[in-house]
Formats: sequence, C-alpha cells, structure tokens
Amino acid sequence: MPLVLRYLLETCASISDATKLLQRVPVHMAYNVTLLDKHGEFITAYVSPDQDTVLQKKAVVTNHQTQIDWPQFASSTETLEREKFLQHQLGKPSMNADTLLSAFFEPPLFRRQYEKGFDTLYTAAYRPDRLQAGLFWHHASMIQTMGDFSPEQRHHRF
Repeated sequence: MPLVLRYLLETCASISDATKLLQRVPVHMAYNVTLLDKHGEFITAYVSPDQDTVLQKKAVVTNHQTQIDWPQFASSTETLEREKFLQHQLGKPSMNADTLLSAFFEPPLFRRQYEKGFDTLYTAAYRPDRLQAGLFWHHASMIQTMGDFSPEQRHHRF
C-alpha cells in the first residue's frame, strides 16, 4: 500500500482523481484510505483485493471496513468502541485540531498492550491546509512542511 499512496500523492490533483485511481489499482490486502484536501473535503475508500472499492463520506475509520468480518479481532482491537469514541469527539462543539490530537493519547485510542501487539507507537496528524504532517508521541513531536522538509530521525524506547 505505501507505493499506492505515494502514487496517489504524486499523480492525483484532487479527491476525484484519487478515488478513480483507487477503484482501478490492485492492492494485496484490505485497507481503509481516508482522503482529505486543503479545502476540508474528504472521503474514505475501502479497498480490498477481492472486492470493488467502496467509497463513503466518512471522516472516521478504525480497524474494519463496512462490516465486522472477524468478531474476535474486532473485539480485541476495540474497533467499534474507538470508532464511536472518535465520532463523539468530532461531534463536540468545542472540537478543534488540538483537542482532537489530545484525544489520541487517551483510551480507547491510545493503547499500551505491547505484549499483545495492540499498542500505539505514535499518532500522525496531517494538515493539508498547511501542507504539514506531524508525528506525535506523549512527550515529543516531529512536524514537517512540504515547503521546508528536512530529514530527521527519532529514537524511542517502548
């Protein structure tokens, strides 16, 4: 999928272009791809190797697509609980980018189940309006801007 995402970023000028591409490019496993432009337009594409791409006007996705296919995995990842939590956060009148980012460091979004493999290593936040992407840990962050990108490395102990 990383190659598909890079191809999207390099060749598509709009959400419309990107959704057309996602409907025709093959993928090796199921992915949820939420597209967001600098004007605030968004759409989520559910891509899969064995099904047609499904497009939904959805700002929130977690570890499932349009339905739960594997109940045990859904339960262990709390996919429905996290989706409901995010929808609730977005519905708050006081919600802004900073308060939403803070919510990603609290349960049920932030998880410390390292021994089970269901843990949060970092949170990524994308700001198309600023042409900016950031990686966030509890006590550190790394923000890059398209016009002023400088390679960085960070080392963390978990």
